[in-house]
Amino acid sequence: MKRYTIFLSLLFAFLAITPVCAQDLNKYKYVVVLRNFPSPELDRVTQIAVNDFYVATEHEIERRFSNMGFTVLTNTKDIGDDYRYVLYIPWGWGIPSTGDIWIGLNNVFGQSSILTLYGSKYDSYSDEKRISKTVGNAFKELENYDYHFQPWTIIKDQPILSISSWSEDSICSYFSSTKISPIEGIYKNYDKTPVISKIAVIKEKGMYYGVALFNDWYTKMGDVLFEFTHIEKGIYDATIYYRYKTDVIDGYTYIDNERDNVLASYEGRILSIPRNTGEIDSYVKVFPASGDETTVAIDNNGITATGSGIMIADGIIVTNNHVIDGAKRLEIILTNKGEQMAYNARVLCVDKTNDLALLSIKDDKYKGVTPPSFKITPNVVDVGTSVFTMGYPMAYVLGEEIKVTDGIISSKSGYEGDIVTYQISAPIQPGNSGGALFDKNGNLIGITNAGVQSAENVGYAIKSSYLLNLIDSAPITIKVQIGKDNTAQELSELIKTLAPYVAYIKVY
Repeated sequence: MKRYTIFLSLLFAFLAITPVCAQDLNKYKYVVVLRNFPSPELDRVTQIAVNDFYVATEHEIERRFSNMGFTVLTNTKDIGDDYRYVLYIPWGWGIPSTGDIWIGLNNVFGQSSILTLYGSKYDSYSDEKRISKTVGNAFKELENYDYHFQPWTIIKDQPILSISSWSEDSICSYFSSTKISPIEGIYKNYDKTPVISKIAVIKEKGMYYGVALFNDWYTKMGDVLFEFTHIEKGIYDATIYYRYKTDVIDGYTYIDNERDNVLASYEGRILSIPRNTGEIDSYVKVFPASGDETTVAIDNNGITATGSGIMIADGIIVTNNHVIDGAKRLEIILTNKGEQMAYNARVLCVDKTNDLALLSIKDDKYKGVTPPSFKITPNVVDVGTSVFTMGYPMAYVLGEEIKVTDGIISSKSGYEGDIVTYQISAPIQPGNSGGALFDKNGNLIGITNAGVQSAENVGYAIKSSYLLNLIDSAPITIKVQIGKDNTAQELSELIKTLAPYVAYIKVY
């Protein structure tokens, strides 16, 4: 009777929680069914019977989740950052012949239960058919549900920045070679022990952003955590992008996504950001060193960003939308036989969803060029295909010359399964954005758009089929060669042929 009373208490506790729509299960990839153990107060024979019942029930629950497409784990030791995609499955029961079974679905972020399933009436500890039927009753709510794992974006309206793909070393190189504002730099928050949170505050598109340089349960490197607008000396209007905000209601924790606006201050290398809880986060600038905040090694002359592009038709350049977004003026620099020529350009059309843009050179100095001879491949290429990129990475440090990197197609999908992009082993650095991805025969198969700070040989490129869609929707007719050229050439000869069409883009 005591066990039945405990069960009823648990039952009412779970009923007090409003279940989340079953489609939220798409956010999860793994399940861990939690073990139950017989009470030591039971006699030996009953303990064995109860334990057999527990094991059979746990296996049945695991089997049904596995059939849905989940990966069943016995522990989470080796899944790394994927712990956020784990569902923990507690379960319980009433007394045989009168009780129900309940199955809870809990996540790792503090939600007591995102869903609770109930099945009724079993009358034997050892009857596996009845156990299967009872668990099946509990799973009826999921019978018609088409489960498909979809990694979730916590805050969809966070700014998308080119600096989010920079490594910490790249950011330090930028700070060391560019005139920066006092607030810009790399900071540590020593209050968050034992984890020391590190951020970079850097200017892009006329705003200052605080970008994460660490990973934890809620944050990935490159995430925008703060946005700052300068008001007056040392005072900034700050937007805080909460990765998670928890509220406790009736003893249960709920998770929401929110933003707060506060007044932040910067003084004496200390960045202070109030929280809505009344606490103040204090970040200490650790780079550049004191006195180096306004180093002038390079005069930007009004340049707000640089990027790469590739000429796909006479006077038409493709690049990333994030490279030219917010530009007041664009300058295209082409190199032919070692001589650089700069031309004014305008935006022809953009595809913000897929991060592409077409530019048109509009300059009296431009006399046209021979149409590009390379072909744009409309189909997805195979994993293992040899590729190389051409662009202008970190031109402010590495110089304004075309850089080439080679690698292979590592995956037909990009970050978190994104079907728009390839994952490639050629590293992508700041300034590579918008550059060309060619196969070994010189066919244009993609446009590079992002790298990964924490991985040396991981980059992403937008598939050329999405470029062809943008060309088709452009306001003017653009003639390009579509298909595949299988003519074998030495890489060095290909580079000479393609170099005149690789563009260095300056954004003002």
